[in-house]
Amino acid sequence: MLARRNVVLLVLAAALFAVDLATRPRANEAREELPLFPALGEGEALRISITDPLASTAVSSAGNAQVLELVKASGEELERAPGAPWRVVSKEGWPAQGTRVAFLLRTVKNLATSDLLASDAASHNDYGLLEADAARLRIFGASGELLADLLQGDAAPGGRATYVRVFGDDRVWRAASLRGRLPSTPEVWMHPAWLPFERAEVVVRAVELSGTAIGEPLRLERPNGGVELWTGPNDEIVSGEAVRALLRGLAALSVSEVQGTGTAPELLGSPRLRVTLERGPDDDPWTGYFGASDAEGEAVPAARSADDWTVLFPESSIAPLLGAIERL
Repeated sequence: MLARRNVVLLVLAAALFAVDLATRPRANEAREELPLFPALGEGEALRISITDPLASTAVSSAGNAQVLELVKASGEELERAPGAPWRVVSKEGWPAQGTRVAFLLRTVKNLATSDLLASDAASHNDYGLLEADAARLRIFGASGELLADLLQGDAAPGGRATYVRVFGDDRVWRAASLRGRLPSTPEVWMHPAWLPFERAEVVVRAVELSGTAIGEPLRLERPNGGVELWTGPNDEIVSGEAVRALLRGLAALSVSEVQGTGTAPELLGSPRLRVTLERGPDDDPWTGYFGASDAEGEAVPAARSADDWTVLFPESSIAPLLGAIERL
């Protein structure tokens, strides 16, 4: 009886070993390591499109899938934000996070034929790679040529990879470098910071305030570049903590809603609040404009210069700025 059981176990083990060999990538395919998108290594990417039919918010006029588009700026567009060449189309061309875009392009460029899982269309449903379900990434070049066309399906067990295939190709690959679903939400790609420099509490040397919410214009300075001491008119000492709270509030403003390109005229003509920050002698002053809140008292328009974007901030995010000014 025991001998018969051992024979059965040996047969099962041999069968499992045969299945394992049959499902592994063939040796010649594993050796070649060919890129999935060789054209991406030769052409410059100028436009990126991500379509997700499973996204919760539908913003596309082409069907009910959510579509994100990123374009590379040039010329006058690039001059408006020279440090951010990629723009979010649905957000009036607001700058995208350059490091995030660069990481995506590098990841897709490095995708290779190293882990083949299936070769037939019947497997696509098992991996979430039916066209009706998969996220689709397209990367276009200078003349509109398609440099990459990728479908992304389900995550692998443990979330350490996702399943992908080239659009129009039945083969399914395991992509360890793509661990999450490609985000099609514009806010994920937007450069969030409104203040274009960091460490405002340390680097700002003078603050000028004006506008209908202020009354008389007010200039605040840090004598000799001190950190704690701030003075106002006639060298009167003012609350350093209030000034730091104002700077922290400005640095915390995060852009998610863009009203349009250019600055709304009322912001320049009669702003609710105008803030100018001066840093070192070699740095140009930075100015931000805030308008009156909307009829519901929920959204506040703001801009940074005459040729900037007009963005919308929640009234709740502006309140700390006004509160800090009142404590001066």
